[in-house]
Amino acid sequence: MRNSIYGVLILSSFTVSIAFANAENLGSSAGFDGSTGTDQFTAKQSTQAGGTTYNLTADVIIQHVKSTDPANTSCFKNSTGDITFTGANHSLIFEDIVSTAQGAAISTNTDGKTITMSGFNVLSFIAAPQATTGNAAIYGIASITIKENNRLVFDTNHSTAAGGAIHCLKTGATATTLTLEKNASMIFRNNSSATTGGAIHTDHLVLTAGGYTLFENNHATQKGGAISIAGSGELSLSADEGSIIFRGNTYTDAGNRVNNAIYVGANGKFTKLEAKEAQSILFYDPILVEGAAADNLEINKANGATTYTGSIIFSGRHIHSPHKKMKHVSKFTQPLTLAAGSLILEKGAHLEAKSLTQTAGSRIILDQTSSIKVQENVDIKDLWLSLDEFVEPTATHIASSGDAHNVTITGPLGIFADQETFYNHHALAHNVDQELLQLADKDITKISLVDVPESVRENLDAHRGYQGSWTIDWKTVPGSTSGGVTILGTKTATVHWRPTGYIPFGGAQEITTPLVPNTLWGNFSDIRNLERTIESLATNSLCSEGFWATGIKNFLYTQSGEKNFVFQHNNSGYAIGINKHTLSENVFSAAFSQLFGKDRDNAQGQVEHQTLSGSLYAHHVGTIPMLRFLCGDSKQCVPELQASPCIPVIFNAQLSYSHSHNNLTIAHEDQTKTTGNWSNYSVATELGSTFVYTLSKCPSILKNVSPFIKLQGVYSEQRKFTEEGLRRCLFSSTYLANLALPVGIKIQGICPRKLLAYDLSAMYVHDVFRINPETMTLFLIGRLAPWTTPATHLDNKALVVQGSGRFAVRPNIEVFASGNGELRSSSHSYNYDFGAKIHF
Repeated sequence: MRNSIYGVLILSSFTVSIAFANAENLGSSAGFDGSTGTDQFTAKQSTQAGGTTYNLTADVIIQHVKSTDPANTSCFKNSTGDITFTGANHSLIFEDIVSTAQGAAISTNTDGKTITMSGFNVLSFIAAPQATTGNAAIYGIASITIKENNRLVFDTNHSTAAGGAIHCLKTGATATTLTLEKNASMIFRNNSSATTGGAIHTDHLVLTAGGYTLFENNHATQKGGAISIAGSGELSLSADEGSIIFRGNTYTDAGNRVNNAIYVGANGKFTKLEAKEAQSILFYDPILVEGAAADNLEINKANGATTYTGSIIFSGRHIHSPHKKMKHVSKFTQPLTLAAGSLILEKGAHLEAKSLTQTAGSRIILDQTSSIKVQENVDIKDLWLSLDEFVEPTATHIASSGDAHNVTITGPLGIFADQETFYNHHALAHNVDQELLQLADKDITKISLVDVPESVRENLDAHRGYQGSWTIDWKTVPGSTSGGVTILGTKTATVHWRPTGYIPFGGAQEITTPLVPNTLWGNFSDIRNLERTIESLATNSLCSEGFWATGIKNFLYTQSGEKNFVFQHNNSGYAIGINKHTLSENVFSAAFSQLFGKDRDNAQGQVEHQTLSGSLYAHHVGTIPMLRFLCGDSKQCVPELQASPCIPVIFNAQLSYSHSHNNLTIAHEDQTKTTGNWSNYSVATELGSTFVYTLSKCPSILKNVSPFIKLQGVYSEQRKFTEEGLRRCLFSSTYLANLALPVGIKIQGICPRKLLAYDLSAMYVHDVFRINPETMTLFLIGRLAPWTTPATHLDNKALVVQGSGRFAVRPNIEVFASGNGELRSSSHSYNYDFGAKIHF
């Protein structure tokens, strides 16, 4: 009997619970749009002791609410029991709500009764409320949980009280906790409060990021630009599946906006501050904790098998200030222990705490503008320092302001570069000597360096850019007290960088151009121009014999191809020579030339060169029976051939040699230079025949027409050499070989008194055989495989025009000038000279 009674009582209790629970489906018809008309939104009020659950069956959008019925009531108001919203992957959107209710969108005013929202595709509160008379989007005096939503947005909400977007603060006996967890995306932006907590105000906050989480541009009139934690409250931040970012959050101080992410009231504390591998918590705005809470905060503490090895970053990167240091000041009252992962301070970030202890396996990264100040001990076991300022450098500062406390640095220091491009900074092309780290304590003997070597580590095992080595040395300055003012003693580390080389980011093309092998084309052009000058003086002078001297100018320009740069060869100099005419109609010439000039390309490289050349020329004048050759046995041969049955033929040969000494200089943007020197050697030869046909019926000013054909060969060699400088390379030897077949015609004339003579010629040149130069290039610093650097490829067909003129100023002295131009599809060149000749 007794068991039956108990069963009835239990069943009755269960039935009563069901009777007082309420579940309601919300479809799209539950939405509201007050943009047109004057309709009021009818608030949904729940008073079920067993709680109320709203299940979405479609997307619900409540927007442009100008008034509610009852007036100034939350869109969803709960007075009794828990209230739950289940999204079923639908969206619930509140936008543009005018209301002075506590919680324009959702509220509960029952102690100990919770608000839970989960499973939404989009859960959005935008300008809900939008007026400055609003009082948060969600208002609760009990715990609030928002979890497992795909996208959660609070934007442009306002409160005249604390918490512009969410107010979760107890008024009764039950403690409240705001839980935000496993939301794939969560954004709090542009929310504001007339008191504290621009976005959130609560007793306890548990924030576990399930994806990208951002607090941006929120503002409080008093404290807590983004988040405000009430006195004796607690805060837990976990970046599990995404990073948490605080940026641009502010509060008002003396009429000015001051950056602040989180304010924790008197005796409040952090219980967790952790980020998983590859995730970060980024405080671009400072943290302020007040009171005297002294519980140790273990950053990135493992939770069973779950480890946290991400980064906790304090940065002043987005804070505008004329000062480099102390732009971002974060203050903890608790002792801090870095259990794992990284603690990073950068861009003027300053961190204050009761003490700071680092566990082996974690790392602390500080830049030049950052600093740490503690009241008790500092114990750092793996310290990395980052550099980015070389013009006006500052030093990282670590200090203990307490009495009889230690500052301890253990192990080698490291230079931290978050990106490889750090080593492309032009300052690293030169020696760097600057203060890097300053340790301070009242008692200099309390500053300890344990196993800190002179050498410095790098976090990048290998990198492109400037190569070199880091070292440090230390300077100690004891502290002092005078007139009640205490100056801390310091140990200062000065870092020294010595560059040894450079590895290009852009590969081989960044450090080499065809300038070196292209110098062979300059030698080719010079030696051909010299041979043309010598031949002209041997065959076209008013008198064949004599000494001569001339000034020479040469220029060659090649166009840039797909892989080559523009190349310019420019020089000038002189040539001297002698001609001898024998009785057997032979002419011999010998000449010497010296040229000075520069080669350059469009990659800031140039080569200064000096070229010495010598040439031997000879020709023999003979005849051939042109009548027999052209007419055979015919009796109808033209009269001109009958009058002159044999015509003169000039058979010529020439051999030339040149030596060019080259000095290479490449000026780089970092004000360093790459230099090198080497020699080029050239040999040229020519065989030719010219048929001289005299125009007997023409005046002497048009005396001869002479077709000709030649065979020209040039061989130029560049010797192996090694550059000097940070970007030094080794160039193998290479050579240019070219065999050409020029065919052309020359016109000659002389005035009747034989005081003035000239010649003009045009020829077509076909390079029938060529070996284009290409050098094997080896980057001596390493990390690049040897590569081939080819010279510019000149077109193998050319049109050449040349001419000369001579004038006899005295019977034994003549002055002369000559010039030629060569045109190819890929290049053009010219040469001219002026000189005088003394006849024997």
